[in-house]
Amino acid sequence: MAQKTAADAKPGEVTVRGKVGNLNAPRQLWIYMGDEKWDTVPVKNGEFEYRKKTLLPAYGAIMVKYSPYYPGVKGPGFFSDMSLASVFFENGTMTVNTAVDTLKTGVQIQGSSLNAKHNEFWNKEGALVRDQKKLAAEFNNASVEQLQSEAYLQEYERKNEVILQRWDSLVLAEVKKYPDSYHTVMAFYGYMRQRKPDSTAAIAIADQFGELYKERMRSSVRNQPAEATAKIPVAPVGSVAPDFVQDNMEGKPVKLSDLRSKYILIDFWASWCGPCRKVNPDLVKLYQQFKGPKFEILGVSLDQDADKWKAAVEKDQLTWLHVSDLKGWKNEVAQQYDIRAIPQNLLLDPSGKVVARNLKIDELEDQLSNLLK
Repeated sequence: MAQKTAADAKPGEVTVRGKVGNLNAPRQLWIYMGDEKWDTVPVKNGEFEYRKKTLLPAYGAIMVKYSPYYPGVKGPGFFSDMSLASVFFENGTMTVNTAVDTLKTGVQIQGSSLNAKHNEFWNKEGALVRDQKKLAAEFNNASVEQLQSEAYLQEYERKNEVILQRWDSLVLAEVKKYPDSYHTVMAFYGYMRQRKPDSTAAIAIADQFGELYKERMRSSVRNQPAEATAKIPVAPVGSVAPDFVQDNMEGKPVKLSDLRSKYILIDFWASWCGPCRKVNPDLVKLYQQFKGPKFEILGVSLDQDADKWKAAVEKDQLTWLHVSDLKGWKNEVAQQYDIRAIPQNLLLDPSGKVVARNLKIDELEDQLSNLLK
């Protein structure tokens, strides 16, 4: 998604030294900058020093691994046991210091003006993140009656839009202030995860960049929707849907192909997804109408928290089949089907072929009425 080195990056050398608590083996310190190559760094009683010649400035990270891993080791557990600080690396000497054996809090990084600017921005952005999380928590604790209330859902969407508009203003102000700075490029990429790529606000912000980055930012905003539209989807209508296996709430595997002989609606959703929860009451009514030997729903959740997933299923009264690997956007089925936004759905016939994609409730009702009569 983002270039890891600045557009005007030049060959240079950076020295990074400092102290991370009293870190010692077998715990390890790792650094990468720009090229995605992680290097292990010797550390004794927390003290370390690292030099590298590369293109600078570059964006990267410093990571503490609490269990020993070595170069070349890969797997799902690699990032599950670590603390990490994102860093802008610049030519010269930088220092990294913290009193404890973690990089999650209290880290002091000096020697990079880009890092200092971005930390100021992160602090402002952090307030928006907290407000967004608070709103999401309120939504997750909403009653069934509230979730079925159009007025409540409209108010939720209004509050969320207010936060996004504040985000628009924050990023716009930062880009206007630093139109040629690499840190605003990375801030903009982070912002794009919140806003639709073709939003008017995103286009307006992209146009505020200086000549060094303007064309890249315009391209990232304006080309993505066209590419997404032109892209042939995984499992197009008429094809057999790729098979998969994922665990249900009891930890037992559910295999898609085992459900053949019925029409199956694969519903990609999550407890934290407002639009998903908004449609659930209507989906419940539809399921009550058509459930039986000829029709079933298989919910694939992009949750990470099992308790929140299960609570949402219970609160919304979703009595159909549910699976998840609790990897969020990295859910293996979602990646297999190239799911980049939710809610999404696919309707399969009894042979496993895709009948339709992304049906609205009324469209789904019409389809099932015709198919199951």
